[in-house]
Amino acid sequence: GVPGIGDKTAKKLLHEWGTVDNLLNSLDKLDNAKLRQKLAENIESARQSLRLATIDTHVPLDNFDWEHCEMRIPELTMLTQVLTDLQFNSILRDLPKILADFAGGERAEAPEVAPDPSERPLDLKLEVVTTMEQLHELVAALETQAIVAFDTETDSLDPMAANLVGISLAFGATTATEARSLYVPVGHLEGEQLPLETVVAALKPFFENPEVTKTAHNAKYDMNVLSNYGIQVRGLRFDSMLVDYLLDTSRPHGLKEVAWDRLRYRMTPISELIGTGAKAITMAKVSIEKAAPYAAADAAVSLELVELLNDQLVKDGLVHLFTDIELPLVDVLASMEQYGVKVDMGYMGQLSHVFGNRLKELEQEIWGLAGQEFNINSPKQLAVILFDKLQLPVLKRTPKKEPSTDASVLEELSSQHEVVAKILEYRQLTKLKGTYVDSLPELINARTGKIHTSYNQMVAATGRLSSERPNLQNIPIRTDEGREIRRAFVPSLPDHVIMAADYSQIELRLLAQIAQEPVFIEAFQKDEDIHALTASQIFHVPLAEVTKDQRRMAKTVNFATIYGQGAFSLSKVLGIPMGEAKAFIDAFWQHYPKIKHYTIEAVALVKRRGYATTLLGRRRYIPEINDKRLRDFGERTSVNSPIQGTAADIIKIAMIRLQKALTERRLKTRMILQVHDELVFEVPNDEVETVRELVRETMEGAYPIEVPLKVEIAVGPSWMEAK
Repeated sequence: GVPGIGDKTAKKLLHEWGTVDNLLNSLDKLDNAKLRQKLAENIESARQSLRLATIDTHVPLDNFDWEHCEMRIPELTMLTQVLTDLQFNSILRDLPKILADFAGGERAEAPEVAPDPSERPLDLKLEVVTTMEQLHELVAALETQAIVAFDTETDSLDPMAANLVGISLAFGATTATEARSLYVPVGHLEGEQLPLETVVAALKPFFENPEVTKTAHNAKYDMNVLSNYGIQVRGLRFDSMLVDYLLDTSRPHGLKEVAWDRLRYRMTPISELIGTGAKAITMAKVSIEKAAPYAAADAAVSLELVELLNDQLVKDGLVHLFTDIELPLVDVLASMEQYGVKVDMGYMGQLSHVFGNRLKELEQEIWGLAGQEFNINSPKQLAVILFDKLQLPVLKRTPKKEPSTDASVLEELSSQHEVVAKILEYRQLTKLKGTYVDSLPELINARTGKIHTSYNQMVAATGRLSSERPNLQNIPIRTDEGREIRRAFVPSLPDHVIMAADYSQIELRLLAQIAQEPVFIEAFQKDEDIHALTASQIFHVPLAEVTKDQRRMAKTVNFATIYGQGAFSLSKVLGIPMGEAKAFIDAFWQHYPKIKHYTIEAVALVKRRGYATTLLGRRRYIPEINDKRLRDFGERTSVNSPIQGTAADIIKIAMIRLQKALTERRLKTRMILQVHDELVFEVPNDEVETVRELVRETMEGAYPIEVPLKVEIAVGPSWMEAK
């Protein structure tokens, strides 16, 4: 249960100390400082793991029904239906093997497992390309195809660091079993294969030919991998993963899951080839004989999905959303990821030192306020300090009935004792230091010297983009520490600056548009301060007399309508009595009745048809609306999904148009980051004014609505200084 301590080290420690308790009670005697720190920071986790791993020998067994412990073959029809309903697709896929293994054990007399009658055999017309003659024939065939599916096999999940192991292609028919399925091995450690350089040179004209229609499942990954070898894929017309996401964001979109859900093909999981966990190998170590059918199936199945998924796109009226927004965005995101962003590592090293010193200061301050030293990272020790020693009220308990010290509890207690606010600051700083300051250097690509964050188009149910390696969305905007981290993001070229363009209050503007609230619409058209306007309404004071504190509270009330907060939540956020919070909400509804009407209508619409839509037709299915336990979440989601989803659609449109304009005008400016409602560019000094006007015009005109969209643009030597 301790991160960084594996099987070998754990056995050594237990051999030396005898028991976990002896070890944890003697940490000060450990010579290894790093080991001592790892254990000290995870004492509770270690004890919890010990409890979970220890067999309780005191359970009363006198009247236990042993017969019901005997393992039996389940009733397959019922089991399959339950697993299907719960979307346990991996278990469904592996069920025949699981039951076969079970039947082959001690209970050899177990009945034969009946196959799922809906399952289809995936027998491919497989060809492995290992000679120049085969390669030349393949290249000639590719240029004449109406559509070709492609996929890559690599040795890493990070496309910008991955080495190409093989390329699979499928074409010539609309079904996987009838299509020609080929695998071109190039990077296996053993087996007959053509040189990588030869294959890349031969296939580059095909991949870069925009006239040959191409499809893939999660094409951006493969495009980025191929870019490492000088290939820029053109002619992408379909992405089965992207379309499956558009059709229903609540489904799993991996190829194996989609193949089973949509086509009833049971595909081989990657774990059967490379294993799992610490003992997993890379695809390069898998034999060509085993890799070829696995890889070729990926391309063949994605080819068959095209017609099926496209028909559903047409039926659901989502073709324009795919062809005009999501598909062209793939090229934009791939370009951003391939270019990357420079991070000032010297500065990050300094920041790590500053954050480390501040954490030590906070530790001393917390110990001083608590009256004793303790492990601040230990929830159990922290609970003793807060609730036993300082006698603060217990607001929530864990599933084990112990007092909770999670963030929501600490935030509510922060006004009752100074130490709580310090603990919150300590936690935030620890998270930022570990997640960004100390981790960003590990993400630097050795070849480019940059960070290449990966954008996810198919994760957020609202349609918003998310990112990983690193997760840029979680860098705090309003804290000094978050801003200092942004200072590390700098131009990668001399005589360049960072330009940041941020949509101003886009969600409130879209709320005004969607709800058709005339007071909001007029205020935005006149470029008035919407938060001050709400403050004047709920506090009953003239607009000119609104105070900063009143505006701050009104801002919270405005956004509470989008996120569906009630009086209880609002009172906690504002730190006011619930009655006062309810009065604010009532005043808001009284002055903006169209918004109230919208919230009621949005919920009713989702209850009737099962999904919410954006202004551009994006769907989000919300089954929680009819679940008593999750109804509140379903209702809040019904209200905010059209707003958040439309904001996501608009910034995507802006990104596509900006990328096109930058290319057509042959500008050297590069779009390098997208975070929430903000776009970040690396701009040559001599293009700043041109690009400023282009960005403003494009972003503000991305989607025509009554309420004017407004963009705030700033320029500076770093991301932080461009804010």
